[in-house]
Amino acid sequence: MNCRQLVFDLDGTISDPALGIARSVNYALRAFGLDLIPEDIVSDYIGPPIDVTFRRLAPSAEEDCIVQLVSKFRERYSDVGYSENVLYPGIPEALSYLVGRGSLLGICTTKRVDFAERILKQFAIRDLFRFVNGGDVGIEKAARMFDRREYY
Repeated sequence: MNCRQLVFDLDGTISDPALGIARSVNYALRAFGLDLIPEDIVSDYIGPPIDVTFRRLAPSAEEDCIVQLVSKFRERYSDVGYSENVLYPGIPEALSYLVGRGSLLGICTTKRVDFAERILKQFAIRDLFRFVNGGDVGIEKAARMFDRREYY
C-alpha cells in the first residue's frame, strides 16, 4: 500500500494515556467532593473532550462546575498527567518506517495541542509529524478540519 498522507489519533493509537487521565480526572473529582472513578475503567471515558467526560461523570453539575473541573484536571495533567502516557511498543519504528517510505504524517486529537506536542516530544517522535491538530472545550474533533494545503 502506498499512502502519501496519514493522520493518526494520539490517545489509544500512538500512546496509552489511561493512567495520567485517570489520576487527573480523580484529582479534579476529589477537589469537588465527587465520586472517584476506578482507574481500570477510565478507558470508557477516553476519547471525548474532557468537558464531555465530566458531564458524564457528574451529570447534575452546573456548567460553572464543569468548567472548574476541567481547570482542576488540567492543573494536574499539565504538571504530571501528560508524562504518564506510555508509548505503545514499536510505534517509533513504525512511524520512522512510514516517513522513510515518503509518507507525510499528522496527528489529530481531541487533546489540546500543547499537551499533544509535549507528549510527542517526550517520546522524541514529534519531528516525524508534519502537523499536530488539537482540540479544546466545546470543540468536537470533526469541527477541527484543516486546509491540507497548509501542511502538504
